[in-house]
Amino acid sequence: MSPKRKGVPETSGLGTSSYSEESHQKVRKRSLIDDKLKRSEERFRTLIENSSDAITVLNADGTLRYESPSMSRILGYEPGATMGKTSFELVHPDDLPQVAKCLSKLLESPGGTEQLDVRVQHKDGSWRTLEVVARNLLDDPAIEGVVVSQRDITERKQAEEAIREAENRYRAIFDNRLVMVFVNDENGVFLDANDAALDRLGYSRSDLGKIAFQDLLSPEDLTYVFGLMEEGRGTGRMPVPQELRLRTASGGFIWVEVLGLAQELRDGHYVGLGMALDITERKSADAQLRESEERLRLYLDSSPDGIYISDAKATFLYGNRAAERIVGYSRDELIGKSWLELDLLAEEYHDKAVRLLKASAAGMPTGPDEFELIRKDRSRVFVEISTYPIGQGDNIEVIGIARDITERKQMETAVRESEESLRALIENAPDSITVYDLNGTIVDCNRRGEELVGYSREEMVGKSMFEIGIIPEDYVARASRSLEKNAFSQTDHPFEFDLLRKDSSRLTVEATTITVERGGKPQIICISRDVTQRKQMEQQLHLAGRLAAVGQLAAGVAHELNNPLSAVQGFAQFLAERSNLDEATKGDIETIYREAQRAAKITSNLLSFARKYTPEKRLISVNEALEHSLELHAYRMRVNNVEVVTQLDPDLPKTMADFHQMQQVFVNIITNAEQALTEVHGKGRLVVKTKRVGDMIRVSFTDDGPGIPDDILKSVFDPFFTTKEVGQGTGLGLSICYGIVREHGGRLYAKSDTGKGATFVMEIPIVSEDQNAAEEADASHTFHTTPQQQ
Repeated sequence: MSPKRKGVPETSGLGTSSYSEESHQKVRKRSLIDDKLKRSEERFRTLIENSSDAITVLNADGTLRYESPSMSRILGYEPGATMGKTSFELVHPDDLPQVAKCLSKLLESPGGTEQLDVRVQHKDGSWRTLEVVARNLLDDPAIEGVVVSQRDITERKQAEEAIREAENRYRAIFDNRLVMVFVNDENGVFLDANDAALDRLGYSRSDLGKIAFQDLLSPEDLTYVFGLMEEGRGTGRMPVPQELRLRTASGGFIWVEVLGLAQELRDGHYVGLGMALDITERKSADAQLRESEERLRLYLDSSPDGIYISDAKATFLYGNRAAERIVGYSRDELIGKSWLELDLLAEEYHDKAVRLLKASAAGMPTGPDEFELIRKDRSRVFVEISTYPIGQGDNIEVIGIARDITERKQMETAVRESEESLRALIENAPDSITVYDLNGTIVDCNRRGEELVGYSREEMVGKSMFEIGIIPEDYVARASRSLEKNAFSQTDHPFEFDLLRKDSSRLTVEATTITVERGGKPQIICISRDVTQRKQMEQQLHLAGRLAAVGQLAAGVAHELNNPLSAVQGFAQFLAERSNLDEATKGDIETIYREAQRAAKITSNLLSFARKYTPEKRLISVNEALEHSLELHAYRMRVNNVEVVTQLDPDLPKTMADFHQMQQVFVNIITNAEQALTEVHGKGRLVVKTKRVGDMIRVSFTDDGPGIPDDILKSVFDPFFTTKEVGQGTGLGLSICYGIVREHGGRLYAKSDTGKGATFVMEIPIVSEDQNAAEEADASHTFHTTPQQQ
């Protein structure tokens, strides 16, 4: 026997057949059950997929595991688009706390159910309200999740909200504290009324049912109102009277504006509904307004300004008496017509008027703007108009105020012409005219004022004269005192004042100041005249006079000293030749001879200074004379560490001059500069320039030495003036140079800033040979003819 197989019963052949048939029946039965289950699942799936409610299954963490197709129909997302997302992602932020609380509570109750309404975002961004029923089936092996049924109740919610709003509106209307609401039966007896009606009429709610609507009407309105009620009976609506008077509980009357009257048939009987607004105060205000309008009309007609009202198309609606007087048209002729129809505006003002009309139509006030009007008699008048729009769009009205400014315009024209003439006179005045405030700030200046200091008007206006730097430091205190004096409206008599130009040159002006009121503020008008050249000429004349006087004296003294000096020198030489003299005596004699020679040289300089020497002029190159003079000092300059920089104009024209005298002038100035540099610094720098300035040749010598103090600068050309020690100079060198330059028709001057070096400038005219010959001929002719004419 074979061993028994575990789990398989031991059977005979008959038993085996019986067992097989039984197994076959079980398999067939199971197949029938599977088919039935499959058909059931298909029906269930079909039911879910076609249900209007959406079914979703959530995991314990709230993520979506399954969703029925209805979710796509409800929220618009593609099928499966929300799979794997949490249930919170599409929920309205305000509903999140409620959803979280509900889910937390549900997870704590296996098999439990929770229900709530929640707002979920649709794919198009709108919010849909869903009625959600969730059941915890996490412990069910077949489900293992939270099954959520969701129904879209958005429209139902909106309908409920609309009903609530309608009820609220009705209640708000009925309970309105401003509008009176009545409900009455077909006999007019009041069935209900809101608090506003009871308060304004003075009745209590217990009086309802005892009084009728007709009891409240005034006799004048009773027949009229009942006629309206009969007219509207059966239609549900009646024509609404605008204003009525109602009697109060105290026996008085109030004015009401009826907002609506309606009738409704209920159970065969008519019920009326009425709404009214208390306008007693408004009626009183209307009466007051009419009185006010009448007063306003009187005021408007009394106004000296023209006042008009026009519509958006500039058609006149109103005009006061002044408006009639300005344009020459009567009020009846104006109203209903536009300025264009009346040809009221001068043609050149049409575009401006259209532009301002558009601004008024946009609700913007305009003006004051000037216009020229053409009156009815075709005469012209200037007006200043301001407008103020009232209302909006096509209903806008424009209030205009027109002031006759013809006389003012004529005066302005006269003033403007006068100002233009005055401005032209000021601008072309030969003197500088500058306006300051009391702080010294420049308010205005004329063209000559700009030329005087070298600054433009834009550079000066708004800045202090101290800030610009046109006042030298040594004149600041004096300028401050002048401002203080003018602050008390005291006119300053002509005084001389120094100014600094933009190019740092210095000039002297003769100034007069006067204080005036301008714009309610005191201002100082300063009239200045450049007297620099006059001052220089005065100094030159003074110097020339002194030179002439000293020259006469020097000539006389020199002639008187020459003979005794010659004798002293001769006898000194004679004595020095003796052989019996000791060394001490010989030394004394040599000293006598040397000093006599020095005295003779001084007398020679005096004679040269006093002599009326006529220059031997020829056509020379000033650059060449200057280069020769520098060559004479080249060695000494190098030895004394003086750097010489030349900036000679290669295009400098030649001129008629005495070559040797020019050299004498140049050598003297160069020598003085060299001595000033070596004595103070032991070195230095001398810049020599030549250039053409107009019809003059200018030669300048600028050193970087100690400079010349002001008190010495004005005396450097005086004869016998010297700053050198006794025995080292006669003080005649620069005086002789000055005379030479004057003989050539030029001028020699010096300028210096103490501590910043000095500059000596020589200027001589450019004279051709032909000019020089003509001048000499004129001089000869004058010399010969003058005695005959006398």
